[in-house]
Amino acid sequence: MPRTVTLHETPNPHALKCVLSEPLTPHAGTGAVRSYTSQAAASVDPAAAALFAVPGVRGVLIAETGAWITVTKDPGTAWKSLRPAVEACVRSMP
Repeated sequence: MPRTVTLHETPNPHALKCVLSEPLTPHAGTGAVRSYTSQAAASVDPAAAALFAVPGVRGVLIAETGAWITVTKDPGTAWKSLRPAVEACVRSMP
């Protein structure tokens, strides 16, 4: 069964929480919570790197144990165009 993703707004208008129906495959050596604020830092983590490849993504917080990801966007990018790309990216993650 494919992973489902439910998107939730947060108090921060530039952040979106993605709740997953099943956790991501654990990423070796990073722990249960991982946070990245640049594409360079995220390059060591395939899930975060995939999200940073989406134009407009500025930050990624991944909680493996809670099966959620928070994505922070560039203030100049609208969620209307970014939400579908973020959701598709998260759905395709292993």
